[in-house]
Amino acid sequence: MHFVLNSLAITNNVNSLQITLPKQDGSNFVEFDNVKSYHIQNSGNKKRIVKTLTKKSRVNDIPNLYLHAGHLVGDLWEEFNKSKITRKLDMGKLL
Repeated sequence: MHFVLNSLAITNNVNSLQITLPKQDGSNFVEFDNVKSYHIQNSGNKKRIVKTLTKKSRVNDIPNLYLHAGHLVGDLWEEFNKSKITRKLDMGKLL
């Protein structure tokens, strides 16, 4: 595979895809502050929305990022590449 990519003049340094230092997996280029998470609770024929306590790692994902930032995701990624500083976004506030 490496030979094929080199023959196509594609530099393939897999390590460059790792955005965190070794043994520091879980770092993100964007994190949410004021995390809010909910679930639907079924009780007989009643349903209610209940706020849940959740770890930030469960909501720091690409779908939530796109919901909050939309087309600005690319800009956030470029900003991280330049500064190497994780951007904090307020959950619930759209950019």
